[in-house]
Amino acid sequence: MTFIRELSWAGILVLAGCAANPAPTSEAFDKGVAYLNHGDCDAAITSFTQALRLDASRGDLYAWRGEAYSRKREFDAAIADYTSAIRLDGTSLRACYGRAVAYLAKAEYDAAIGDSSEAIRLRPEFAAAFLCRASAYFDTGKLDKAIADYTEVIMLKPEEAEAYLKRGIAYGRKGDAHKAIADLAEAIRLKPDDADAFYNRASRIWLRVTKRWLSPT
Repeated sequence: MTFIRELSWAGILVLAGCAANPAPTSEAFDKGVAYLNHGDCDAAITSFTQALRLDASRGDLYAWRGEAYSRKREFDAAIADYTSAIRLDGTSLRACYGRAVAYLAKAEYDAAIGDSSEAIRLRPEFAAAFLCRASAYFDTGKLDKAIADYTEVIMLKPEEAEAYLKRGIAYGRKGDAHKAIADLAEAIRLKPDDADAFYNRASRIWLRVTKRWLSPT
């Protein structure tokens, strides 16, 4: 299960601190943001494209349209727009992070890690970028690096259940059942309806018990 499937887009945007709209540039832009906020990605894309016809020098317009493409899971189009945004504004956190998520969804892990790292450089307290990079490390089996990034997320956002869940699973894969159970228990406390956390916690408990049964006396 990858990062892109674990968090809703609304959750990603809240976590990223990207909910605030930049100053409007045109009626078409305003409509695009409104459509996107209501989940009408096709209409948003049309409006952002109209806004770009009025001013193609605005990198933020490409970033917003890239976000609409990402929500439609049209990740190649999203990456193209995010890349245009970054070319026009190399400090665009929205574009850098958005492209990282799109690359992660395409399992292009090195690119996802690179863009996540750049987003962290631009905003060191950016928990969402750490979470994205951790997921890329996790999916490629780099568990120690994943655990380090999940720990950063927890330090920045102590109530982020996703970080506890994935760090607990990473600890479990490393064979550290005690830390796995502790993290998964915290994930359950923060988000009791998370079935994955319940399942993996039970798995780690079973592992610990069976190891005790099978160990020589």
